Amino acid sequence: LLNAPGYDWTTREFEFGHVHALPGTHADTAHDSLLRLIKAARSRAIGWSVDRDSGPIELFFVDTREQLRELTGSTRGGHVRPGERTAVMLYNETFTPFLVHELTTLYTTANWGLPASGPWLSTGLATMIGRYCHEHLSDIFRGQLEAGRMRGWPELVRDFDSIDYL
Repeated sequence: LLNAPGYDWTTREFEFGHVHALPGTHADTAHDSLLRLIKAARSRAIGWSVDRDSGPIELFFVDTREQLRELTGSTRGGHVRPGERTAVMLYNETFTPFLVHELTTLYTTANWGLPASGPWLSTGLATMIGRYCHEHLSDIFRGQLEAGRMRGWPELVRDFDSIDYL
């Protein structure tokens, strides 16, 4: 991503990795407030998903959905690159990314591996922890957990990369 044609990133280091933004964009000019949001989201994602994580992360912020599509193939608000500690998110004056959701996906897949059954398990966990994205999935997970049909947390973490179903 750093070498993507047509993208000249401004990169700033922070205690957990790097934040990359396009010069003059909202992510670039509102950097201090964005860092506060990232740190709060990271704390929530780490608190729910992994005990600790010391590896650096790479967070890229774009200003338009077209830029997001060019870099990820998707126009959704954010995208975690499978197998990498990298996320690309839309952030502008009218859209704030689902940071907890994206960081939960990043940390669970970085620490537990990619789910064997596809991204639905990572997305469901990120939705449950983030609370603000795909709310119907949160209801499904909550119902499965309350009905006793969902694996316990230690088993979920241990078997994350091999689970076919809950």
